[in-house]
Amino acid sequence: FGILKLNVDEAVKGNPGLASGGAIVRDERGGVILVASFYYEECSNMKAEFCALLDGLQLVLSHDLMEKEILVESDSLGLVNTMLGNGDCAWQYLSLLY
Repeated sequence: FGILKLNVDEAVKGNPGLASGGAIVRDERGGVILVASFYYEECSNMKAEFCALLDGLQLVLSHDLMEKEILVESDSLGLVNTMLGNGDCAWQYLSLLY
């Protein structure tokens, strides 16, 4: 198989407010490979979503897991639409990924 799933999410107390994010990497059977949490200080919820995605991808890279296909999942419609180039996009945060 060789597919990994990366789930990312954020939490912000207020908007903007103190923010954090998390990432989990699982194998094709759902087994946990890596889990991490991140602190972002004060920012908007959308910026925290992008930071969680970036940190999750860096987690995959830092553990040499890029030889497998990576499926990224998020519950943030804004993040997903931006990454797919659909609808109401948060283009101002794409620079975080580049």
